[in-house]
Amino acid sequence: MSKALETFNKGIEDAESILAIYDGHNRNLEGFRELYNGTFPNIDVLKRACVIMTFTAFETFFENLVKEINDKQIHDFSTAPNNKKLERFHNPTAQNIIELYKAWFGIDNCLKSISFDGRPSEDICKQLDDFLKIRGQVVHVQKTDCTTEDVAKKENVTKILNFVKKFAPAFDCYIEAGEWIAEARAKLSAEKADPNQKGVTA
Repeated sequence: MSKALETFNKGIEDAESILAIYDGHNRNLEGFRELYNGTFPNIDVLKRACVIMTFTAFETFFENLVKEINDKQIHDFSTAPNNKKLERFHNPTAQNIIELYKAWFGIDNCLKSISFDGRPSEDICKQLDDFLKIRGQVVHVQKTDCTTEDVAKKENVTKILNFVKKFAPAFDCYIEAGEWIAEARAKLSAEKADPNQKGVTA
């Protein structure tokens, strides 16, 4: 297990704690109501906070893993363009993850082998992007009308948590297996032979 995954797991524990507090309040509404002197807060905010914390851990995982991989390589892949791409990595869509790891390490498609729950890579990548749309709505659209449906429904929040908890370890295993290393080194060798080729550090 990478250090990046260990950090991810701690971040997910924080997200799960938020959801546990939400569930605890719902199970003991009357008991908690007494603590608030009759003015009970809208605890739906905890579900939205859980979504944000979950994807913060997910995003940080991919960023930290880039740095961890780079530290282990004989060749330092950090360049101004690569560092800028890492600094601007704030939306971990499938395509953004693919482009980040291609820029740094020359992996054509780092998600082509991602699989869990018997689902193919294409399905998993689409699901990730769909869940990120929910994150986008949570972050960028303030919920002001209690009569409208909350995009951060408990069912959605639970699905997102479970999904990323499987996605990150699966990706960590892919990196740890090292099948991508030969491809990355071949591109690096080609670049050294012909400086005009920028396959690894573009």
